[in-house]
Amino acid sequence: MLIRRSSAWAAVASIALFPSTIEAMQDAFPGAIGEASAASMVWDFEERCAVCHDDVNPDNRAPDREALRGMMPERVLASLTTGTMAPMAEGWGDDQLRAMAELVTGKPFGGSVAHRRAEAMSNQCSAQLSLDNADGASWNGWSPDPTKSHRFQPAEAAGLTGLQVGDLELKWAFALPDATSASWAQPTVFAGTLFIGSDNNFVYALDARTGCVHWSHQARGQVRTAVTIGEVTGATDARYAAYYGDYMGYVTALDAETGGELWTVRPDDHPGAKITGSIVRDPSEGGLLYVPVSSWEEGPGASATYGCCTFQGSVAALDPNTGQEVWQTYTHIERPRPLRTNSSGTQLYGPAGASVWQTPTLDPVNRVVYAPTSNCYITEFFETRDFDQGVCESVMAFDMDTGERLWWTSLDSSLDRYLGGCGLGPEQRINCPGLVVGPNSDASGSPVLHTLSNGDRVLIQGQESGRMTAVDPDNNGEVLWVSQAGDGLAACCAGFGGAFDGTYYLKPLPFPDGSGGLAAIRATDGSRAWYRTVPKPRGCPEVVGEQPREYCHSGNWAAGSAVPGAVFVGSADGTMRAFATEDGEVLWEFQTNQTFSTINGVAGHGGGFGGAGASVVDGMVFVGSGYAILRGQPGNVLLAFGLP
Repeated sequence: MLIRRSSAWAAVASIALFPSTIEAMQDAFPGAIGEASAASMVWDFEERCAVCHDDVNPDNRAPDREALRGMMPERVLASLTTGTMAPMAEGWGDDQLRAMAELVTGKPFGGSVAHRRAEAMSNQCSAQLSLDNADGASWNGWSPDPTKSHRFQPAEAAGLTGLQVGDLELKWAFALPDATSASWAQPTVFAGTLFIGSDNNFVYALDARTGCVHWSHQARGQVRTAVTIGEVTGATDARYAAYYGDYMGYVTALDAETGGELWTVRPDDHPGAKITGSIVRDPSEGGLLYVPVSSWEEGPGASATYGCCTFQGSVAALDPNTGQEVWQTYTHIERPRPLRTNSSGTQLYGPAGASVWQTPTLDPVNRVVYAPTSNCYITEFFETRDFDQGVCESVMAFDMDTGERLWWTSLDSSLDRYLGGCGLGPEQRINCPGLVVGPNSDASGSPVLHTLSNGDRVLIQGQESGRMTAVDPDNNGEVLWVSQAGDGLAACCAGFGGAFDGTYYLKPLPFPDGSGGLAAIRATDGSRAWYRTVPKPRGCPEVVGEQPREYCHSGNWAAGSAVPGAVFVGSADGTMRAFATEDGEVLWEFQTNQTFSTINGVAGHGGGFGGAGASVVDGMVFVGSGYAILRGQPGNVLLAFGLP
């Protein structure tokens, strides 16, 4: 186990790049891609810009992400249009240039974010927030129970069953100002209060029943995680803390009743580190916070001029009262070391990757935290398959108290080969002869922990490809069964998992042809109980290969959320459906890709689903609509449904 204190990473002032780097990147990534919004430009940054801005080489003169956050968007725009960064922005239109400048600085043009604050909204709550009903029904974090990760709400807490979902109607819509991906973050409902983060760099607290806004908090970066609420003692006057992670890699604790900041830390000092999976807290008295740490370093890793790769996924345990790090354990056993130089003379490093970009599952009885991992970043380790290799695309078990790696089980024998260290075009044949890019096999969703009727326990982990694996958590992760949820491999990036109702793992699926699906997998043996397909919307164009999401698509990329008798699943075209868990029949659907009249006086429009799912509490269903990342449909509304 490697234990290391986090530290702030220093900012540098220059925004210049070496000409050779600019030319290489211009050749590698020509043309315009992505919608013109801050959220949709995230991947464009990872592909074009992170090559230099995340480079840890001491000779690198490009400002890191922290330094970029200190700039004004007008300065960055000037660099992108007439300055040293203009070659990197080749093919971008004015709207994309402005969106990139707003993304990297976290500020709108004009310098003011006042219109995003609660104080600027027309529906401020009249009474101060008080979380007195903490024992009431809740959906606290990514899943109601972090010790199971079922994403299932029991009948008493849900106030809703499959027999009633057909009567759901829209109660209110709340628009997140300047947001384009309202379904990034799972809504949290605790003590009658709804907490939600956004890609507009703000976190909000609303009254769950009426939608009035209590407070807002400006984050350091875009917030994709759910907010997790927990008691705090000793450190401050706050009774409850609201914990979240952001795209800059910070973990922040707020006073959940006032929105005031209690503390903030950065668990990993790699420039590309980010928190995408939600934080979970040990429900035991005095329990720690467990933070999954991820990155997208494989994006710049495809360039032959980038020193791929030095980031490794990890899980960090923090004191909930102070944020002090108790332990941090990397997924890889060995820290990155120099490997070789490639055809461009660039030094390559490894092992790297195995990010933990999904929410871990806790087993407080056996004091274990289970973490799902993603692909390796550097091709070197695809071929050697040494002892360290199997941690990529695996489910891993760590000791909750010490961080010791207990065991891990590889989920993919073929490996999700990426281009890390290979370069692009002719360079690939030189640096990685015979490379065959593998299937997209990252672990998707949190590991589901379940006790069977005979008392045996299973840990079920899905993958982006639609593959499902069950392992024995009490026998060092021994594989119990393997299943394929769909009739074919799922489309790229179907990574947010399903729901488990105690009998079936309900796996949402997108397919390359523009259709979607939902499969019910038995926990006992992995067999499929039923299978429902959702045809692509009418009027969709015929395409060859994987269909871009900005076109018609019924694929179910978003996470599932279940109540007794029904599971809620959102599709890329913006349709939220409730399926019967008994046979997959569609019980209710609502098209969210439309304009809404909002209760806070902000212009609101729905979009597609692609990340978080619905939260169901006390007869209400809450879901964000809009997912601009990875070419999805943008939208900025939080919707609340209820019974008549």
